[in-house]
Amino acid sequence: GGLRASGGFTQEAESSVLFEHCSAQFGGGLFTQSYQQEPGSSAVFENCMAAMNGGGVCLQSGGFRQGPNSSAHFRSCAAVRGGGIFVPQDNSYQQESGSSAVFQHCTATQRGGGLFTEGSFSQEGPSTVVFEGCTADGDAGCAYARNV
Repeated sequence: GGLRASGGFTQEAESSVLFEHCSAQFGGGLFTQSYQQEPGSSAVFENCMAAMNGGGVCLQSGGFRQGPNSSAHFRSCAAVRGGGIFVPQDNSYQQESGSSAVFQHCTATQRGGGLFTEGSFSQEGPSTVVFEGCTADGDAGCAYARNV
């Protein structure tokens, strides 16, 4: 894949990352324990694929936290579960104030075309999440979350 970070992955404030045309068994773009975006950071995952979970991002044992005014864009990513991002059991995807996420044309062969979380998804206002043209062969074409 694009990057395997054995601990967690923290994006510094005002930084940007681009993962393009990456593939792996787990986490086509990024495979790590947890992912944290600091204020004003941005990430793009484009045409990333995983044979199992998390086409763009696969988290092993932690959650994804988007800091204030950060952005994440998942475009044309694919996996079995969580075409865009996979968040494991008892962990959450949290958006803080002013953060945004866009999932475009992401697909899953089972669940969660854009987003799959076995924990929860939460937003602090004003934050946004957009799903556009995401599909799953099983259920939850846009997002699968145990708790919202």
